[in-house]
Amino acid sequence: MLELPQNIFGLLLVLITNANRASFLADGEWSDFYIAKRFRGLWGISLGRFVVFGHEPTIKQNKHERGHQKQSKKYGWFYLILIGLPSLACNIWDKIAHRKWDLNKRYEWYYSKPFEKEADYFGRVNRWT
Repeated sequence: MLELPQNIFGLLLVLITNANRASFLADGEWSDFYIAKRFRGLWGISLGRFVVFGHEPTIKQNKHERGHQKQSKKYGWFYLILIGLPSLACNIWDKIAHRKWDLNKRYEWYYSKPFEKEADYFGRVNRWT
């Protein structure tokens, strides 16, 4: 029940993007996710039990989104306010304000945010190696 809003939004995203289910083995665990057939691009989002990518993800990207899933369990309904909205706002701001930046500088800016650092921590992602 604590993740009901995230699960509803996640299911809607899977349906809207006509996503296909996929999985791979990472760190000895099978990881299920969805790959969008519509609205393709370099994006990923974790909403409750649903992890959806607009592309074929790397292991690091998948682990990061798994970290967001752990945040969702930790924060419950507050996840959307504490993590989801700030993450989305920073992502949009980055696309608008940092278009001319080098991609590495953009990643450094985005993943330095506390909510993204925590997702990396929970997902066991070593971002800078």
